[in-house]
Amino acid sequence: MTPIKVTYRLTLQEFMGACHAHWNARKQGARANSILGVIGILVGAVLLPFHWIASLLILVGIVLIALVIGRSLIWRHAFLDNKKFTAPISLIFEDETIHVETIEGTSDLKWSVYCGYSETPECILLYTTPRTFSVIPKSAFADVNQVRDFINLVGSKLPTIK
Repeated sequence: MTPIKVTYRLTLQEFMGACHAHWNARKQGARANSILGVIGILVGAVLLPFHWIASLLILVGIVLIALVIGRSLIWRHAFLDNKKFTAPISLIFEDETIHVETIEGTSDLKWSVYCGYSETPECILLYTTPRTFSVIPKSAFADVNQVRDFINLVGSKLPTIK
């Protein structure tokens, strides 16, 4: 197998897009939670004569909206504070290992470090746990054929996470 080499700088937009894809796949998307939050608040306002039900619905609505806003702010802050995203990331994918070079250092990982992968139109997420992932933007690849070869390699090593 010919090694697949990519080098990229992850942008905040790519990172947040990957986060949103991850959340949507787990039915925790910002849009769905925001809509449910607004519905909870509106239904609670209509049911004000039934004090405890109205209060509960309004509280749940506020919590859902706060979670959406808070989660996005926390992940944005984490991205901006992580120095490895400020410099190029170089990866070499081989049949047995993945060679990683970042500003933080170099390592050779076995495929077994990952538990699965997910593909979006813009990127590939390699999961180390069901909640943590590495983002590889498709724009990092030389062409569509290299993206296809990479997906075939990853698919032969890892299960798809939906």
